[in-house]
Amino acid sequence: MNKSSLFYGLLVGATAGAVSVLFTTPASGKRIREVIKNNSGDFIESAKRIAENVKDLKESVESFSTEGKKVATNVMEEIQHCIEEWQKSIEPNKEALQNEIKDIRKTIENMEQQMEKKSS
Repeated sequence: MNKSSLFYGLLVGATAGAVSVLFTTPASGKRIREVIKNNSGDFIESAKRIAENVKDLKESVESFSTEGKKVATNVMEEIQHCIEEWQKSIEPNKEALQNEIKDIRKTIENMEQQMEKKSS
């Protein structure tokens, strides 16, 4: 979002609010002009503070996104490294498990053959 468009939006909103207050207030025109005159400096200061806060917010978001990218990259690298290490560590067991599965299949086949012989 562009800072100037945000600032103009806030300015238009504040102006619309001030106009609506002018039309709905029961005070006299002279009294309203005095209030506006006295509070115009406060409004300008508020607008400046808002612009400053928007600038600070923008800088914070930029900093956060930059840091977030770095952290996400580091986390992904660590996860990838852990997966690679885990795969290396299970490789010997993987072969042993595959051999055991083959042995179990052979045993099951032998049992099925024996059962067929007995039932014939």
